[in-house]
Amino acid sequence: MTGTMTWVGLDVHARSTHGAAIDVVTGELTRARFGAGSAPVVAWLSGLQAPVRAVYEAGPTGFGLYRAARAAGVEMAVVAPGKTARPSGDRVKTDGKDAELLARLAMAGQLRAIAVPDGFIESARHLTRGREQVRGDLLRSRHRVSKLLLS
Repeated sequence: MTGTMTWVGLDVHARSTHGAAIDVVTGELTRARFGAGSAPVVAWLSGLQAPVRAVYEAGPTGFGLYRAARAAGVEMAVVAPGKTARPSGDRVKTDGKDAELLARLAMAGQLRAIAVPDGFIESARHLTRGREQVRGDLLRSRHRVSKLLLS
């Protein structure tokens, strides 16, 4: 099954996405850089030699890229950043190298996917985080006012 596959690692940030694709047949490494949004990334993934297996690390950008890729028929997995093995001697960290590392680890079977929540659960989590931030801001403001009144 891995003889005809293209493995892709994506380093996803809010403003940019770096991709590294490894064609198993030719051994060719293809790199790409994209701006914000998931549409150009999904278009690039759809244009690669099929079948494509892509992977990226979970982060603050959410799971929109995962959902867009799955809707386009591209197999995508999301992994936990803490579970990704990092070489101990590699001190230079760039987005392109991170994307290539993810592709190579996925090809070697070294990554374990996480369960991606549906849209409703993700929205509820976002709302809960926002509520906790507002509660913390209110508490800090109350303390600030009380300390101001004491002086």
